[in-house]
Amino acid sequence: MTVENKDTQPVDVKSLLQNIEKGVKESGAKIEGFSKDMTEIKARVDDMEAKAQRPDTTPRIEVKDNHFPGQKQARLWKADIVAEREKKSRMEVLENMYGRDTDFIKEVKAMSAGGNAGINIDEQYFTEIIPLLYNTLSVITLGARRVPMPKGNLNVRKMISGTTAQYIGEGEAPKASKAVFAGLRLSSKKLSVKTIFSNDLLRSDNPTADQMVRDDLVEQMQLAMDYTALYGKGTQYTPRGIANTAGVNKVNKSTIVDGDNLYVDLIKPIKKANIKMRKPGWIFNPDVYALLYNEAFTNGNWKYRDQLLAGKFHGFPFIETNQIETGTGTGSPTDIFFGDFDKLFIGEQVSLEVKTSEEASYTDENGVTRSAFDNDETVVKGLMEHDMGLAYGAAFSIGNYHTV
Repeated sequence: MTVENKDTQPVDVKSLLQNIEKGVKESGAKIEGFSKDMTEIKARVDDMEAKAQRPDTTPRIEVKDNHFPGQKQARLWKADIVAEREKKSRMEVLENMYGRDTDFIKEVKAMSAGGNAGINIDEQYFTEIIPLLYNTLSVITLGARRVPMPKGNLNVRKMISGTTAQYIGEGEAPKASKAVFAGLRLSSKKLSVKTIFSNDLLRSDNPTADQMVRDDLVEQMQLAMDYTALYGKGTQYTPRGIANTAGVNKVNKSTIVDGDNLYVDLIKPIKKANIKMRKPGWIFNPDVYALLYNEAFTNGNWKYRDQLLAGKFHGFPFIETNQIETGTGTGSPTDIFFGDFDKLFIGEQVSLEVKTSEEASYTDENGVTRSAFDNDETVVKGLMEHDMGLAYGAAFSIGNYHTV
């Protein structure tokens, strides 16, 4: 048992008692009842030590954050816009709009105490938005690698053939062999989204307004990134997606999707290419899911229904998404992706940058140029810089099948 003394070093109580006892005995002093008292003191010390070692079972109250993911960042964006228009500080606007949310106001004040409020807060609150952005990307969910690319370029080295081992006879020399390497080069591309908000919406302190500001920006970037990961053309300004990467196994059949054939068509070639299959998975659309869900044996039992309900198909996870469209041609063809998503790299230079303006002009969905200032609107522009690429094309298969 150790006792903290604020004026001295920690004291070991047992050692202290032993020293006292030793000193008393050596001095020859006789204290009535000394042995009995010492025994009682030692027993109490032992009991204190035993209690100190027991786990603390005191109930604890968990403090939960009542804000939905991304709400705090949306509030900061709104406050920036209103503050610029009304020539006020961001903090003043936040207190006017959200003063009743004392926990949020305290958090903002604490974060801005360390320096430039705008920069510090944005960098920390962006972490709210980034997970929200990536968690719904099919390729990220299935295991694609996000890697930093601070200088805008990244070379990923990969071995395309290895050394060869061989048995030799006595006195024979082995034939020379060497590993051959190649590189996947990622070069930053810009993804930008521009959204228009009514200033009436931005002035509102209603949580629904916060959610609309957050969702519109995030959703548009999610859709663009996910589609590009699958079908990107690989131009000067666009990342290259899986479908346009050399070496990908492609199967085109004018037959209706059949679950048994998908294993042979799409999984078997990847295994034969010696891909390790660290994070394998499927991506297909609701039409394919419906066909597999209702596929049955001749006795009427469902083939894959239990698997699908458990989130697997042929033992591998899947993502169901409308990013893969069903065509309107003969047989309503659609694509099915399967592969090892560990071999898909997403290099990031800028995770997210947001700028706002109530004076910018923009082109609407009908091609008409409009003024945000005239319409009492605010233009919000989001920017990300990244690139994507496959380390090995042979790690993926794409099948095109009919759905009717």
